Amino acid sequence: MSLLSSFRNLSFRSRLYVGIGIITWSGVGLWISDQAEAKWLKPMEEKTVTGDENVVRVLDEG
Repeated sequence: MSLLSSFRNLSFRSRLYVGIGIITWSGVGLWISDQAEAKWLKPMEEKTVTGDENVVRVLDEG
C-alpha cells in the first residue's frame, strides 16, 4: 500500500487530525527556526551598491 492510499483509508476525523498535526508541526518548526536564527546567527552587514564601481569613465583631454 502506498502512503496516499493508506491516508485515504483513514476516517475523516483521523485525516483531519493528521492534517492539523502536520500544519502545527510546520508552524512550530518555522517559529523555532526563527528564534534560533535570531539567537545564534549574527546579521550580515549589507553592502550598499551605488553603481559607480561598474562605470567606466572617459576623460576629455580638452
